[in-house]
Amino acid sequence: MKKPTLYVIAGANGSGKSTLIDKHRNLIKDIKFVNPDDIAKQIDPSYDGKNTTLMRKAGREAIIQQNGLLKDGKSFGIETTFSGNRELKIMQNAKDQGYQIKLVYICLNKPTYNIKRVEERTRNGGHFVNSETIIRRYNKSISNMDKGIKIADKTYLVDNSSKKEFIVAKFQSEKVVSVTKKELPSWVKDKTTVYSKINTYKQVHKTIEKIVNNRVEKSKNKDRGLER
Repeated sequence: MKKPTLYVIAGANGSGKSTLIDKHRNLIKDIKFVNPDDIAKQIDPSYDGKNTTLMRKAGREAIIQQNGLLKDGKSFGIETTFSGNRELKIMQNAKDQGYQIKLVYICLNKPTYNIKRVEERTRNGGHFVNSETIIRRYNKSISNMDKGIKIADKTYLVDNSSKKEFIVAKFQSEKVVSVTKKELPSWVKDKTTVYSKINTYKQVHKTIEKIVNNRVEKSKNKDRGLER
């Protein structure tokens, strides 16, 4: 019997979580995502992120929905800033119940980028988040990234600092299994534990590639000698 899956799309406000979900909706079209902001908009279509009473009400409803899905053993997703401990507890609870955990952590190089994107989103009718909150959540979110990787069965680190996002690294149960050939973003380099794992992977594979290339070159030279 196939395990149910918990999809966790994490990152500070303005990182591009909702956009990423919409972009890849065809891959997860049957998955229900529980998002307090979406619930708040369903309760009140004029929701702009400033009504704290509505935010709390939507948050409570999100918890009820998440617990219900867990109880029923159904696959679902959550969209989170990852700036608290509750989502980590949900991940651990789901794993203990036999769920497969897939974490997609999306980030920008600087919180000032997040602030600008949230400001742009607000101008276009999206919900507001103040700068101080964004910065606090950005730092706490990155701090929680390590903890999330330790729980998740599969993790994808995604950089969204430029016009097109790209996968920085893939993890399988904490082990790095793939790394981009692009320059690593600063938010990865600043995260010592993650960077150490990724850098070790790159060094090992660079050594393997060098050995393979040397063997290929020796083989070519040997073939050239035989041709003479």
